[in-house]
Amino acid sequence: MVAQNINKKERKIHSYKVLGTNQKKEALEELLNDPSQENFVLLSKKFDTTTRNLRRWFNQGYMRKGGCGRKKINPQGVIRLEEWILDETRKLGKKLSRNQIKEQAIKIFNIESFKASKAWMDKFIKEQNLKFKIKQILLEKGLLSKCQVLKHQQFQDSLKEKECERSTTKKQLKRIKLEEMKAKYIKGKLDQILTQDFEIGQNLIKQDTIKIGYNNKEDDMYFTASFDQEARSFGENYEEQLYLGFD
Repeated sequence: MVAQNINKKERKIHSYKVLGTNQKKEALEELLNDPSQENFVLLSKKFDTTTRNLRRWFNQGYMRKGGCGRKKINPQGVIRLEEWILDETRKLGKKLSRNQIKEQAIKIFNIESFKASKAWMDKFIKEQNLKFKIKQILLEKGLLSKCQVLKHQQFQDSLKEKECERSTTKKQLKRIKLEEMKAKYIKGKLDQILTQDFEIGQNLIKQDTIKIGYNNKEDDMYFTASFDQEARSFGENYEEQLYLGFD
């Protein structure tokens, strides 16, 4: 018995990693090809998971069912518990102990499986911001020391700064988004106008080219006829004389 207890203490607890959808799918495909016990063990080592998980995915599928996950227990109970804590703080003029809060939580929730563990208590106090609310009540009653008042005021100032930073960041992000939307809208409008202007310009160029080309043709014909007539007045060798004249 002693040896067995020692072995249990010495035995290391193996922590398995959480597999993603793609890894589960890959494991299941390999199991479908070979659903033997040996393959379950091999894949358990390969994917660093338990054979129990592999069998569950093999029999029920690997996709997570809707509505899974831990749900908040009795949101109304959370509100009632917070109100009770703040009311008791005002009556007693001091902070309540964790055991007092735990006992009241178990009474309010009235669930057999609910034990109001330390982890639950830490999360509850943080989410409801109870430390700040309790200190604020004690501050109003003048029950905090000078050091506690100073720390509480510093904490308030830090909260205001963080809130101001968050507000400023939100405004900046909103302004940036609006400017991007405005720039995108203006660019779209400019592109549209430029495209229309380009098409209009192209049409005008085509029309002017047709007109200009026709006039140039008439001018060329008139210039050639008049030049030949004047050149021939030099005599039969007008081309040679013309050539010499250019030199």
